[in-house]
Amino acid sequence: MVWLVLAFVLGITINYGNNMHPAVNDGDMIVSFKLQSPYLNAAVLYKHDGKSRTDRVVGLSDDVIDITENGELFINNALASEDIFYPTHKDENSNIQFPYTVEEGRAFILNDYRENTDDSRSFGTVALKDIDGPFLITMRRRGF
Repeated sequence: MVWLVLAFVLGITINYGNNMHPAVNDGDMIVSFKLQSPYLNAAVLYKHDGKSRTDRVVGLSDDVIDITENGELFINNALASEDIFYPTHKDENSNIQFPYTVEEGRAFILNDYRENTDDSRSFGTVALKDIDGPFLITMRRRGF
């Protein structure tokens, strides 16, 4: 029974790095709910290049994402309303062109710590099937 729950209902991982700081810190344990579809502004657990990663969904199918030169994020021609402290800049080494329209069945994902561009700005969108689901629980393991 435990195996079924862990295989099909919950995703569990340890976050390494500060790409989601301040919402999630290095060493925090993340539990995601696989039965819920990702939604806008959800922090999610997903797989990319064979590794479990954590980031935030900022665009789903047919959403238009644009990043201005002064670090503002626009979603469908509206300034994104976020609690993110960091400006959003383009990855100069990427082939992603803005404005960018998210393909059907995919999600545009960004870090909360936007200085780190290891997200959809550099590698493109993530297939919805590769997303294990939105965060259910974040457990601080150190640095309370």
